[in-house]
Amino acid sequence: MQISILGTPLGIIQVPEAYANTSVFSTNFNTGVPPEFSGSTDTEGVQGYLDLGSGTNKFDGDFLRNASGSPGVPQTPTTLMLTGLSPHTSVNISFLFAAIDSWDGIDGCVSPDRFNVKVDETLIFSKHFENSGCGTQDYFPPDGVELVRHVQLGFGLGDAFGDSAYNMGLDADTFQNIPHTSSTLTIMWFADGAGWQGGGDESWAIDNVEVNVNGNQSACGFQGLYDPANWTLTNTNADGLVDTFGAPASISMTGGNNDSGGEGSTDYTTNAHSNGNVSFDWDYESLDRDGPFFDPAGYLVNGVFNQLTVSGGTPTQSGSVTFPVVAGDVFGFRIITVDNFLGPGVYTSISNFGVDCVMPIPRSNGGNSFDVISPTINKINYYTVKDGTQTGGAGGILANFNNNLPIQIMKTGEVQRLQISVSDNNGNAAITRVVVNMNFDSVETKKGDTYFMYSEKDGLTVSDPLGLFTDVKAHRTFTDTEMILIFEFIPQMPTPPISFAFNGLDIYGNNQNTNIPDAAQVVGEPNPNTNNLIIPDSAEIVIPYYKMPYYEIPNADSEGNLIYYNSFGGLEENQVHPHYDPIIYPDDIGRAERHDDGFYDKVSAEEDKAKEVASAIMAHPIYSGEQKIFKTDKAFKYPSTVGKADRSNVDAMKELMLIENVKATHISKRTS
Repeated sequence: MQISILGTPLGIIQVPEAYANTSVFSTNFNTGVPPEFSGSTDTEGVQGYLDLGSGTNKFDGDFLRNASGSPGVPQTPTTLMLTGLSPHTSVNISFLFAAIDSWDGIDGCVSPDRFNVKVDETLIFSKHFENSGCGTQDYFPPDGVELVRHVQLGFGLGDAFGDSAYNMGLDADTFQNIPHTSSTLTIMWFADGAGWQGGGDESWAIDNVEVNVNGNQSACGFQGLYDPANWTLTNTNADGLVDTFGAPASISMTGGNNDSGGEGSTDYTTNAHSNGNVSFDWDYESLDRDGPFFDPAGYLVNGVFNQLTVSGGTPTQSGSVTFPVVAGDVFGFRIITVDNFLGPGVYTSISNFGVDCVMPIPRSNGGNSFDVISPTINKINYYTVKDGTQTGGAGGILANFNNNLPIQIMKTGEVQRLQISVSDNNGNAAITRVVVNMNFDSVETKKGDTYFMYSEKDGLTVSDPLGLFTDVKAHRTFTDTEMILIFEFIPQMPTPPISFAFNGLDIYGNNQNTNIPDAAQVVGEPNPNTNNLIIPDSAEIVIPYYKMPYYEIPNADSEGNLIYYNSFGGLEENQVHPHYDPIIYPDDIGRAERHDDGFYDKVSAEEDKAKEVASAIMAHPIYSGEQKIFKTDKAFKYPSTVGKADRSNVDAMKELMLIENVKATHISKRTS
């Protein structure tokens, strides 16, 4: 990167490895325009602006003046582009600003005239300036920023209009601590507005431009200085491996298992680029049948092993760790194998890795107005992990509202990963929540019944009322411009096509859905490892009786008469009560074998009493003769053809009882 300090070219320099606030660029244009500038880059003497400023930061010699544009022709911006910046969290921009000649403000004679500053396409400053005495200025600078206003300083239109000068670096709310983490930085200055005239009528200039980066040598995720290319895999009497396909969000690591019977180790290490704190989350599983004692895992600092797993713990373990390093330290991860036999230990995931990974707090756009732009879902990718190997699937770049991407076919029982790339105009730190809503039928299923949600405050939240997924995890990291979020899960049962609705939320409450119809579908047999109730397509769906509208619930009115309400509380007007004829059992059927436990005997007896009463008061009795009631207390005797094994067989008993009931019916007919 070409650096100029006070106009003196210094050539290519290295920014210090560790810093808190470091100047990475400055120029006063006295020896010309540095090559990092492009667009409108003319310079000329400062004239009457000489010595205006604060302390040692004053107009002097030459400045860069932009007089481009004219009515109907946009101005050519002045652009500064810096590359090769060391990791940082924010930037400061300092410059002297000259508003020259007849700026007409927001509502002047020929208006509006507006001055703007962009950082990486984000507008951080946009205000109307007024010098003409005909209009209103809407920039009200903090104390010390305004140097002079409405003073003729020797340009263009002579004494007809005044000029103004400002030290913009002192406007801390706008130009200090601007959230930024990229290794490249683009700053653009330009004027616009329907009243912009340019030329000798209206122009502007900047002087003493300086850019500082803030923060330490921070890094978030396996990228940049800590990209997997900068790590070393070392096996000592082991055949371990590292899977970096999930980087920068996560990696996985497998220890040794070469059947040698001896101890070995697998290391994955890198160098610390500055003093700081290393942190990461880890998930571990021992594939050794005798448990994690034989395959401990942990981290290294300068060859010293710090064990994280519990030797006497469960095969599956997880946790988080933070430890300090000094610039130059060699640190990383280690999995030991005690015997190289019966299965390795595995870091199934090392995620949320970072060195002093702290994202800056975003602000409103230069104090002008709060952000109204929602986070953007830029891209999704699907991956399947089978036998430790990850393969890519469908996916692609998304639009804001509707997307027709190829459907991703997922299989039950296989690990699936859904990777989402999200950005926000205020930077990564503005993104507070990302939700993946899954809709199976927009009519039958309420929107949002099934979803994965990740928030910076609460972490992962899963809503899965249908029991479709298990082992849901979320891994989040950042690139220079995007949040990378990976949801990992195992489908448990086949589904119809699933439509996704992605929703990103920022700190200002802005959010919008990005919809993908028929984004994915799960196929395959229901996973036998799940406890989900699986109903095959051929099964008969039985609606519980109490959910039937015609199911009658008896009650009594004030006079003791039975009335009926259905299960929804409605009074039944047309009541239909089923009638069941009593079953009269023969003498050789004992009570223990009767389905009704004597209930229908009692019903029959009550019916006989009613008939006797009716006959006594009628001229022609309904029947005469003694009522024959068949009942007995004798124990049931199994026929000689029924063995003891059959007596405990429920189906055999039911069949026998059915035969005996038929016999009873025939006997009843003969005796009637």
